[in-house]
Parts: sequence; C-alpha cells; structure tokens
Amino acid sequence: MLEYFKKNLPFLAGMIIIAGLALLFILPSGAQLIAIFSYVAAVYLFLVGISFLVAAIRFDQYLEAKNKPRRQQTLLILEALFLLALGALIIIFPTYTVRIIIGVTLLVIPTLHLIFNGGRREYFLKNGWKYLIGIIFILAAEAIIDYVFFGLGILLALFDVYLLVLFILNCQDPSHPSLIAKYFLEYLNKRSRKKYGKN
Repeated sequence: MLEYFKKNLPFLAGMIIIAGLALLFILPSGAQLIAIFSYVAAVYLFLVGISFLVAAIRFDQYLEAKNKPRRQQTLLILEALFLLALGALIIIFPTYTVRIIIGVTLLVIPTLHLIFNGGRREYFLKNGWKYLIGIIFILAAEAIIDYVFFGLGILLALFDVYLLVLFILNCQDPSHPSLIAKYFLEYLNKRSRKKYGKN
C-alpha cells in the first residue's frame, strides 16, 4: 500500500489542487472571485511588463555597442507598455475587464482551432460550451456569473470524486500501478485504435 501511495503522489497532489480550485469557485461570490483573479493577473502583467522594460534597456546598451537596428527594442517597449496599461486597466475596472478577457479568450481559442484544424463538427460538439460560457462572461449580469462559477466548482468537485474512486479501486491491484501512467497509456492506446480504425 505504501508503494502505491508513493507512486501516486503526483496524482494525489492533483486531486488536492482540484479540490482547492473547486472550493475557490464555490465559496466566494463571482464578483469576489473575479476580483481575486484581477489582482493576481494585474501583478503578473506588471512584473512581465517591467521585465520587458529592463530587457529593452539592456538591449539598448547592446545596440549602442553593436550598432544594431532598433526594431526589436521598440517592439519590446511597446509590449511592455501594453502589458502595464492592461494591468492598470484591470486594477481600475477589475470585474468587467477580467470578464471580457476570459470571455474573448473562450471565444477566440476554439475559433482559431476550428479555422486551422480539421474535424470541425466533432470539435465544435465537444467545445461548444466554451462559446456559451464566453458569451455569458461578456454579456450576462453578475448574478448569472455567480451561478457559472458555482457550476464550475461543482463540476470540479464531481471530477475530484471520480478521481478518488479511481484511486480507491486501483489500490486493490497487486501491481500497484501509477495511475497517471496507466490512464495516459490507456488514452494513447484508445486514440491509436480509433485512428487506425478510421484509416
């Protein structure tokens, strides 16, 4: 049993992280949760923007020494200013700015996949929920956002329960498998069989 626990420490850590995320979605209100994400995102954007400015200054010293073109330095400065402005915007208008960013991201990423990859109908059926949630984040009232976060928290909690069931069921296996390796290999085998069947 101890060997089984040792092999599955990353799996257990993942379960704990998912449980924490579920509680994070369920316990605070939608506005509070968005505010938390807002300040975390703003700090991250400020740090990245400052690092870009520092890189641009160092790049300037390199340019003076090597007489190189300044296009890359200008791009670095523009990126830094954009990130700093976005961070400031998130702090000034935390709730709606983050809602727009999340909503647009959920709309753009699957759309790009649909444009550049095959299997559009199958992909859309699997990922249509992203469009729905993206539209809700952009257009819906805050009360609906609360229900969206609560629903996501419940889904994460149910997924965590499912992982716990898998962990308990597999502890009876005398081979004491690593669950991440076991189910990842099963997933790869399933995909290869499906692909082979299509061909």
